[in-house]
Amino acid sequence: MRGSGGTFQDRLVSELRLAGARTLEQANQVLWGFLPRYSQRFAVPAKEPDLAYRQPEEGFIPDEVFCFKYRRTVGLDNVVRFGEHRLQIMPINGRLSYARARV
Repeated sequence: MRGSGGTFQDRLVSELRLAGARTLEQANQVLWGFLPRYSQRFAVPAKEPDLAYRQPEEGFIPDEVFCFKYRRTVGLDNVVRFGEHRLQIMPINGRLSYARARV
């Protein structure tokens, strides 16, 4: 559902307003009363009740699996700077410069 009262956040804001919650403590009290009612109405039971999490295998090295992505702007010299590192972007497919490109 979209529109006023159609999302959890919309509904929670309305509940807080209706309850006259003005402090963090009051908001928490409203939240803990609201959550069971909301869950009873909208919760869907899991197909498989068992935990989906499992321990990584012995010797698992997260740095070999996960990566971080950082936005950078290519300098006028076709170089991307990342900390101490400098990466030269070479011309490709007829494009000679990537200056000011977001990568």
